[in-house]
Amino acid sequence: MEEQVMLKIEYPKPRDWNTKAFAMPNIPRGKNGYQESLEIILKSLENNMSYNTIITIPGSNRQMTLDKLCIALRPSGIVYKNKNGWGISSEAKTWLELRDDLYLAALLNANIRFFSEVLAILQVPHTASEILNIANEDYKLSWKTKNEVNARLKWLLDLGLIVYKDFSMNYSITELGKKFLEIAGYVKPDELVKNIDPTLEEETIPISKWAYKLCEMEKSELSSRKISIGYIPGSIETMHNTISDYLLLMNSPTELSIIIEYSRKNYQISESSTRSFISALVNMGFVERKTRTLFQITELGNRFLSTNSTLDFACCIHNKFAFVFEILNELKEKSLDAKSLAVTAKVSYEFPAENISEIHKRLHILLNAQLIQEAGGNSFGLTKRGEKFLQEINVYLIRREDSHFNEAKRSKWEMNRLNYIC
Repeated sequence: MEEQVMLKIEYPKPRDWNTKAFAMPNIPRGKNGYQESLEIILKSLENNMSYNTIITIPGSNRQMTLDKLCIALRPSGIVYKNKNGWGISSEAKTWLELRDDLYLAALLNANIRFFSEVLAILQVPHTASEILNIANEDYKLSWKTKNEVNARLKWLLDLGLIVYKDFSMNYSITELGKKFLEIAGYVKPDELVKNIDPTLEEETIPISKWAYKLCEMEKSELSSRKISIGYIPGSIETMHNTISDYLLLMNSPTELSIIIEYSRKNYQISESSTRSFISALVNMGFVERKTRTLFQITELGNRFLSTNSTLDFACCIHNKFAFVFEILNELKEKSLDAKSLAVTAKVSYEFPAENISEIHKRLHILLNAQLIQEAGGNSFGLTKRGEKFLQEINVYLIRREDSHFNEAKRSKWEMNRLNYIC
């Protein structure tokens, strides 16, 4: 009877892999598991406790305010923040009513990558180190330590979805874990590599009107764009999610000290790196300084968050930084690799140097927006969406012939470079 009721529950639907959060909720793990910790935090919110209240979790010595706990929970879709303060998501409210561990697992899996995927891996017993290798090699997560793997394993243990055997140091899936895997499904590694253009059948370009208008720039505006996108925590694969997380954090005026602490806890980066990232967000037009130590999301940042569209995001970056959608023009005739595009950026678009790192950031943004796709041999080509979009905005782009570099100068530079290589 219990099984029939469980299967009738409408579980949270997973977001697209690329829009899922990178990190598990970093909240205290009490003596009775994460479920009790989460219930205490959410009940504190329901009871309108002051955000500065230190929340006590039985069995844990960690001292965290309700505000910091909510910050840690926000990327997982359990809480949200608006102008009125912190609120509990509808899914989290459902879990509080049901206290169903499978529902909580589905909520986490819907918003955080590499969760049910761990269960799929543990259909055959593995150690944490082996899971880390699979995360990096098959799912391209680029984790340098086992921290995020261990965080997932602790949640899965508390939810009863896996067991741990001391003598072998192996984790394996339980019957309840198998039941959850049937309900939730998981992303297979080969689903992350799309060799077939996913936009072939697309009739219209999925772009917001405000984002399209960002592309309608005069030549003077195009020429004044910055070169360096700047420092972004984590890998370029998680750029979109990282920026979204920080914009949610700064939904209302936020003290620099809170942003620094959030960075330290969730991204393990220093104060100086946090300051560099805030500068990057300001340059993107997503964040503004309200006072010497207060930062808040801008109207543009709010627009981006409202759609969380990868194409809208690409338009925001193109509006502020050089050689973004111009890459589409370079790929119109033939596929090119990052090195070739870095040379083109220097020779024809006035980049001060061949900056592979900056090109990789741009390529990832265009890949995420499905304007380009991998074409083999480390090269990239246009998707059908990319071709259509280029036709729409081509008149607003800087072209090679607009550059201060003439053909004679370009040829001389390329000849010198070839002589140097030889």
